[in-house]
Amino acid sequence: MQTKVRCAEKKCNPVKRNLSEKEKISFGKLKRDIIKPGICTLCGACAASCEYITIEDGAPKLVGPCKACGVCYYQCPRTITTEEGLIGCLRYAYAARSAIPEIKGQDGGVVTSLLLYALDEGLIDCAVVTIRQKNKPGNLCQ
Repeated sequence: MQTKVRCAEKKCNPVKRNLSEKEKISFGKLKRDIIKPGICTLCGACAASCEYITIEDGAPKLVGPCKACGVCYYQCPRTITTEEGLIGCLRYAYAARSAIPEIKGQDGGVVTSLLLYALDEGLIDCAVVTIRQKNKPGNLCQ
C-alpha cells in the first residue's frame, strides 16, 4: 500500500508543478481588462463562479481573498478565451441528441436534458439558462 501511495505522489508532483507554472489570473486582471474600461455587462458570471465576488453599486467587487484561479476571468463573456484556455486540450469530442422528443433545444437539447435529469434526481437545486428571446433570461429553478 505504501508503495502505491509513493508512486501516486511521484506522478502528481509534475502535474502540480505544471499547474503552478501557468499564468496566475486574479480578479485584478478582470478588473483591469473588463470592469474599469466599462465593458462589463453585469451578467454575474464572475460572481456565480466565485464566492468572494459580489455585484455592488453596479460593478463586480472582490469581498474576500482572491485565489488567482482565473475562473472569474474565464467565465466572463467579455474576455476573449479559447476553448483550450477554458477546458484544456481535448482528446475526444462527441455529438449527441436528446432522447426526449419534446425537447427541441439548440444542438439537440442535450444540455436541457441533462439539466432536467439533474433537477429531477436532486443533483442540483437550480440552473440558470438562456432562451432565444432577446433580453429574457430563463431559469429552470424549482
